[in-house]
Amino acid sequence: MRPPGGGRGHGRRRRLIHLRASRLVSVLEEGGVPWFGACCPLVEQEFTSPYSFVLGSLFPAQGVGAVLKMVEDGCANIVQLYVDIPAADIGLTFTNNALRSVGYDLSKQKVVKIPLAAQDYSAQAAEATDGTDCIYGGIADSNWAAFLPAMQSAGADQRLYGLQGNLNSKIVEQFPDLTQDAVISNSYPHLDGPMWEDYRGALETYDAPDLDWNSLAGLGTWAAYTAFTDIASGLEDITAETFFEAANSTTALDTGGMVPVLDLSTPYEGAGGTLPRIVNRSVYFDIAKDGKVEPLETEPLDVTNAIDGEPL
Repeated sequence: MRPPGGGRGHGRRRRLIHLRASRLVSVLEEGGVPWFGACCPLVEQEFTSPYSFVLGSLFPAQGVGAVLKMVEDGCANIVQLYVDIPAADIGLTFTNNALRSVGYDLSKQKVVKIPLAAQDYSAQAAEATDGTDCIYGGIADSNWAAFLPAMQSAGADQRLYGLQGNLNSKIVEQFPDLTQDAVISNSYPHLDGPMWEDYRGALETYDAPDLDWNSLAGLGTWAAYTAFTDIASGLEDITAETFFEAANSTTALDTGGMVPVLDLSTPYEGAGGTLPRIVNRSVYFDIAKDGKVEPLETEPLDVTNAIDGEPL
């Protein structure tokens, strides 16, 4: 199997998909075709359509995991940094729930929003770095690439927390000092893990270019291929209808650790019933060291309770 596309520009690609996904999922549902294996749902239809089978935990678990880690690490005056899109306000609801679940006083935090298109973020960087000690960025790689120079110009040294695929190896390599000890909240465990042996082998076999393969785009696509193959291999006749029925009755999807064992048959009832297709609510953690992204915690952390403001 050839490796999927790497992570460079994943944030930009995802924004384009975001513009079309609501229509796409609706068309697929009308035609009875499953939308299977997504890493990064951002529109309502991905969260609610019975034909949507999300495997990643980007929303809302990765952000929830990041802010829980901030408090665990002793961050006192935190910043939540978002791009100014509707999904940011929804994400903020769940990260604030998580902070409440561990007794954090929300009056101590700042919420800073930046324009979606990468540009001069000097004003936002000045606001985010004034009187704070840690910054969580629910932003894309292109936004990090523009925000960090502004942060550097301000002479700031807050500890950073971000999301897999966005605060990625290319950003860490470009800004090794600013990102030292940055924590990355993941949908998928680090590429070095044993569950990715075949994936690493494919990258080597096909002489993969120098992209961020330890990414949502890379790891997420491989996990989706693996999960699809696991389900489809049990079918005599593979059609949209037979695959949908098989996926919808899968109670213990096992990808060998690429994601936790997942029950695709039972809708998620938390989050006020708004995210029934989010069956994966676990995260892993990486850390930035000397310009490299390394595994920090390789066992999944289930943040289901924190999404609703309850202790883990």
